[in-house]
Amino acid sequence: MSNATAERVVERSATNARRRGALGFYWRRLRRSPVGMIGVAIISAVLFVAAFAPVLAPHDPTLQRLEQRVLPPAWAAGGVSEFPLGTDNLGRDVLSRLLYGSQVSVMVGVSGVLVSMLIGVNAGLVAGFYGGRVDAVLGRITDTFLSIPFIVLALAVVGVLGPGLLNLIVVLGFV
Repeated sequence: MSNATAERVVERSATNARRRGALGFYWRRLRRSPVGMIGVAIISAVLFVAAFAPVLAPHDPTLQRLEQRVLPPAWAAGGVSEFPLGTDNLGRDVLSRLLYGSQVSVMVGVSGVLVSMLIGVNAGLVAGFYGGRVDAVLGRITDTFLSIPFIVLALAVVGVLGPGLLNLIVVLGFV
């Protein structure tokens, strides 16, 4: 292939990529990867379950039925088909609690990433804009936080702020 032909091929592919956009490029690459598509399927399933938990849940997740406590899953000996995953020690349906719990998990995960992104992008912008000593100081601060084990730092921050969902989101985003 001559240089002129190679240049035309590169120019044509660059033009097509600009026309289709970066999102289309990444989606096509993801579709070719079986592992990537499995990940998309899992994330989609979790988001679907979280969005439709009130419709999918067979029982109220907070309703206590003490007479039906600690029932095994439906497939185990002594299990009841009314409670596919069984009940907990207060007689609450485990499947319903799992479905509703996915809502909290998705909220905490997305919020933690947004807080982390907010802090990280702003710190990166400041470091990139000012450079020099500011960049060095922010880099050393980042290195310091990365050198401390996550669980120790998270426990320390929760110990200072106290327990709670908002504090958990702050800890995940900050750490």
